[in-house]
Amino acid sequence: MINSNIMKNFFAILIVFLSIPVFGQLNDKDVITKDGKKYYSYTVKKGATLFSLCKEIGVAIDEVALLNPETAKGVREGQKLLVPITAKKPLETGNQSFSYSIREGETFYSVLKKFSITEQQLITSNPGLTKDLIAGQSILIPGNKPSDLPENAKPTKKPDTIIVHKVLDHETLYNISKRFMVTVDELSRLNNNISSNQLKPGMTLRVPIYPKKVEDVSVRQIETIPTPGIVVSTIKDSTVKVRTHGLTFLLPFNTEKQNDPTSAIATEFYMGAQIAIDSLISLGYQGKVVVLDAGSDSSSVGPLLRQTDVLNSELIIGPFNGENLDLASKFCKVNNIQLVSPIVATTAILKENPHVINAVASEITLLKNMAKFIQRNYIAEQVYLVKVGPKDEDLYQAFRASYLALGTKKLIEIQEKDIATHLKKGKNAVFVVPSRDRALATSITDQLSAWSTKPKSPILTLVGTKDWVNFDDISAEAKNRLNFHYASSVDFDITSEETGKLKKLYRKKYNTALTKYAVQGFDVTMYFTKKILLEQKPGDGVMNIINPLPLKEGNGFENRASYILKQDDYKIVKVGEIND
Repeated sequence: MINSNIMKNFFAILIVFLSIPVFGQLNDKDVITKDGKKYYSYTVKKGATLFSLCKEIGVAIDEVALLNPETAKGVREGQKLLVPITAKKPLETGNQSFSYSIREGETFYSVLKKFSITEQQLITSNPGLTKDLIAGQSILIPGNKPSDLPENAKPTKKPDTIIVHKVLDHETLYNISKRFMVTVDELSRLNNNISSNQLKPGMTLRVPIYPKKVEDVSVRQIETIPTPGIVVSTIKDSTVKVRTHGLTFLLPFNTEKQNDPTSAIATEFYMGAQIAIDSLISLGYQGKVVVLDAGSDSSSVGPLLRQTDVLNSELIIGPFNGENLDLASKFCKVNNIQLVSPIVATTAILKENPHVINAVASEITLLKNMAKFIQRNYIAEQVYLVKVGPKDEDLYQAFRASYLALGTKKLIEIQEKDIATHLKKGKNAVFVVPSRDRALATSITDQLSAWSTKPKSPILTLVGTKDWVNFDDISAEAKNRLNFHYASSVDFDITSEETGKLKKLYRKKYNTALTKYAVQGFDVTMYFTKKILLEQKPGDGVMNIINPLPLKEGNGFENRASYILKQDDYKIVKVGEIND
């Protein structure tokens, strides 16, 4: 066994030589023999989880779990674990490596699988590499280049930047990460490991901005987007008396600011919206489309709302969030204009305001829909609802109430510490953890993942929230093994037929790649213009199911529909839709 002095020296070496490959962290002096086989003896460090220590030493979780059954209950500081002696071999690739350009649709984990390498190997070969790989990004792959690998396409390179974001009221790290298309983990690391409960309105955060996906297309200036403030007329014949409509977009183009990432989001959103407008004209839309720059603060929106064209509008799409959205919702209530919040579900603006619609489902609604899905699809399995912290109590109660209201299947509520006891029953089970807390999510995943590697282990299904997609502490292997499920308002499937059709139109009009925000702009504009202005029955969107229902009489409307998504073979796939 390892004495304390050896361990002190071990950690000193670890701190100094972080750039040394992982196999250097396991010393041959720490080899022990058990049942005629040799293993490394590893001592668990303070704060480690089963996933984090396996990631550190470059060994699969199931290998460690099989050798150490007690890890099914988690790991603790000072605990001695057996580690396969072969852990050293997969990491010995020598100094050979080759350059590889990420293909469209590839992910961090699909690259690991494609080249049969470990996560630690890839990160060691590419210091600072994040898991949000981008098509066209060039990375180093350790080992010899396969003879049948096609030559890399030359990516268009754009420099990364870091901007400063001022935190708005009610914003969380998750909200901000989605807004700027980065992971929560990156955002936290760049700001001294800050957590959402430490955020305060007015606080400034450093936000990394990465290049968009690169496709092999020519680059040209897009001339078909109107300059904010220009009124676009779609009236075909002014001599013919027909009903005309007024549609206004209040989007944060931030034209007076340099390198503002919300400008790109707003532009992409409107690019998708404009394709919808082109289609709507053929369906009978005639009128004006007013495109205005709402900026990022209420001082910009106030004067815009007093413009005659805005006052004459029947439908306003935007702003995205914050004070601007609150101000616009109050304006629409007074002036009897319908307003659609296209990106964020803010329930506060719906209260006593029937003129406001949230185009996306709230987190509460997503958990209610997940309860319906589990009731309908997991008939034989026992369902466990794991207690969460006070900050997630609203999500917990939303799932619980929705599940029990259906009244067809027993729900067992348990504490995290009781998970192992219920696992021993050996029954196929679903564990629901309605929490946005990274530490709790990681701890529970570690326990379930370790248990699932045991011989004759029951089939386990883990249900979390959409926040977990950005929790890098939870491995893709664990999510695959545990059939990880979550509910989402959107399903951006680039391989679907409908997405393919829009992708062709988008490429033809703009000569650039389709983005998620562009699809959102298309879906929201198409649905609400048809429903509210043309009074036609709209269908499902490309990546949205939209079914607005009032919170209660006299209040605004929220989209109550959502998708149920699952991680399968390192990809996110749709396994259900809830629209009732």
